Amino acid sequence: MKKRGCILALVTAFVMAATAMPAFAAEDRESGEIPDKSWQQEQIQDVRQVQGEYLVQYKEEAAEPSLVEEELSEYDASVVENVLPDVQLIEADTAALSKKEEIEFVKEVESLDDVEYVEPNIMVRAADTAASAKAKESYEQWGLNKIKAPQAWNKMGVVSGSATVAVVDTGVDGNHPDLKGRVKQGKTFIKRNSRGSAYGQNAWADDEGHGTQVSGIISANARNDIGISGAAGTYAVNILPVKVLDDQGNGSLADVIKGIEYAADQGADVINLSLGFYSYSVFLEKAVQYAQQKGCVLVAASGNEAEELAELKEMGISIGMGFPAALDGVLAVGATKKDDKRASFSNYGDGLDVVAPGLFIMSPFPEKIAKTANEEEIGEIYGNHESGYYLKMSGTSGAAPHVSAAAALYQLKNPAASGMEITNHLRNTARDLGAKGYDIYYGWGLLDAEKALSQKAAAIPGRSTVSLKNKGIRSIQVSWSPASAAEGYDVYRASGLTGEYKKIRAVSASGSRSFLDKGLETDTNYCYKVSAYKNINGKKVYGIASEPEFCATSALYMTLKGKAKGYKGIRLSWNRSKKAKGYILYRATKRTGPYKRIYKVGRKTTHYFDRKAVAGKKYYYRVKAYLRENGKTVYSDASNIVRKKTTLKRPALEARVEGGRALLSWNEVKGAQGYQIYRSKKKRKGYKKVAAIQGKSATSYASQRLKSGKRYYFKVRAYHKTAGKKGYGTFSFPKSVKR
Repeated sequence: MKKRGCILALVTAFVMAATAMPAFAAEDRESGEIPDKSWQQEQIQDVRQVQGEYLVQYKEEAAEPSLVEEELSEYDASVVENVLPDVQLIEADTAALSKKEEIEFVKEVESLDDVEYVEPNIMVRAADTAASAKAKESYEQWGLNKIKAPQAWNKMGVVSGSATVAVVDTGVDGNHPDLKGRVKQGKTFIKRNSRGSAYGQNAWADDEGHGTQVSGIISANARNDIGISGAAGTYAVNILPVKVLDDQGNGSLADVIKGIEYAADQGADVINLSLGFYSYSVFLEKAVQYAQQKGCVLVAASGNEAEELAELKEMGISIGMGFPAALDGVLAVGATKKDDKRASFSNYGDGLDVVAPGLFIMSPFPEKIAKTANEEEIGEIYGNHESGYYLKMSGTSGAAPHVSAAAALYQLKNPAASGMEITNHLRNTARDLGAKGYDIYYGWGLLDAEKALSQKAAAIPGRSTVSLKNKGIRSIQVSWSPASAAEGYDVYRASGLTGEYKKIRAVSASGSRSFLDKGLETDTNYCYKVSAYKNINGKKVYGIASEPEFCATSALYMTLKGKAKGYKGIRLSWNRSKKAKGYILYRATKRTGPYKRIYKVGRKTTHYFDRKAVAGKKYYYRVKAYLRENGKTVYSDASNIVRKKTTLKRPALEARVEGGRALLSWNEVKGAQGYQIYRSKKKRKGYKKVAAIQGKSATSYASQRLKSGKRYYFKVRAYHKTAGKKGYGTFSFPKSVKR
């Protein structure tokens, strides 16, 4: 299982090897090495979130997600769209909130009955790394010989049908002469380009260049006499464009997730992901697992920030590969040079699977961009209108499509093979580089397409299902179902949804598939996964990891609910905790506090009616549980915040003129102890209080001293005293009279 460095504080997004950026005009074009880019450390550590956007996962037993929209509106949030069947993208006005207040907002949404968890919608963007480069070489395609593509084509034999590679990227130029007839109808998921102009759903054409380059490396037409040959050769490997990045290579996590799901639903055999970011997302993992269950091979670039990450490691900040490459079952691909050495920019670490050529890889480039491009910035552009334009790509973005092409060829030759079988087969048949066996710099070695097409993929283990049960304040019972053909299981645990998974137990197939995980932190959420494995040719081969089971909480996790009961007060209730000795309720007049204790009660009482809430005033509540453990009082974390206010209804005001006076009357408001009357000469402003009347039944008033020919406006509101403080209801709608 791959190691996940899940550090939300160290987030950036990258698209591997996008077309050249100005920062690389001075790079050494002969060696392809990248100059110093220490400024990128700030980018890698910078948190990048789409402002105000969050992904919300609903519980399995939840009602229709649409039913939650009313509850979300209480937090000034609204649903933007569905991302997965049980995941929605919501938008909230959080611009004015501090980081602490935003965290509190997320906790409040997570506390809703039907919500499982929430995470920010992270930005995915093109980074200035390992850019395309001008070189002295001609159209030489050294990468094809390195992976033994021509020999692999000879191993194909007679095949029928076609294979499809979904390129989840900036779109594809389907009119490029070297791609004509190889590109299917695609779809875009990004709404607008960098200038704010709207894309249509069918506007999947490439307006950046990156996706076209990736597609050409996979499947440029080898039958014509122009340009280059894709690694798929003459075989029917088609490209499905899935546009999730705009004309600047920018996009969001939500769009990538939707793109992966769409590609799987369209029957893609392989999904190429030459993009990513440095933050674990449970939603992204769910999308990846969805595609894996549909039989897709997922191939992702490992990233191009190796030098910058090495410097960060010296500073005590450890980050490996980007996501989705770091996820289980995704083929993480690094880049090599002509001498089979790792390219200096290529990310490495635990979980790197294979490497492939990734330096000066000739690839098709959109004509519209080529004609206006600055070669001093992006490198020398080759070709013409008839043969198409071409540009050399350097980076793991150029390495990944070699692997995608090999996976597509294998699937075409062996249509019964599953996606995970092909994934493991490409690992097992790689040519060893670096230290003997697996190493963090080359993974299992260099892609060997000939060997992969010469051998049959071995069957892999099935998939387990994990179930969790809370067993008190410090223990969780972990169990899982058997997986077919498994020789053993590795169990992994993370603290919270974004923690780093660590292997906590290895169990043989004959061992117990249940154990009690003890010594956990009180009131902490944990996430578990199980991967079944078998040994093939001395290598541990894993099936699809179980879906993460998470938020198995300790006994002291509290959820608070509240309901205003008109003017009388606010009813509060909370969950009962078996281990709790009692509960403490707190109240504040601001979300950020200070919170003061208003009620302490024993463990059997789980409700309270706050009769001291002043009408019309907002109150914020939280609750904590406590117990005695080893002679000490232990408190749970505070519950979600509940915001409520008591209300007096709006009076219905009537007004008329009689004898030079304005005669006002209104209905009796339940709970009112009196009324205030306001007057103005303008409808929307300038109101001044002219009278206050005590008694709920005092529902009329005569306003004197009206000037002839003048128009006057009146409003009235009810009030109620609580603990000596007046609380006010909503003003009536204004009524006017003219003397």
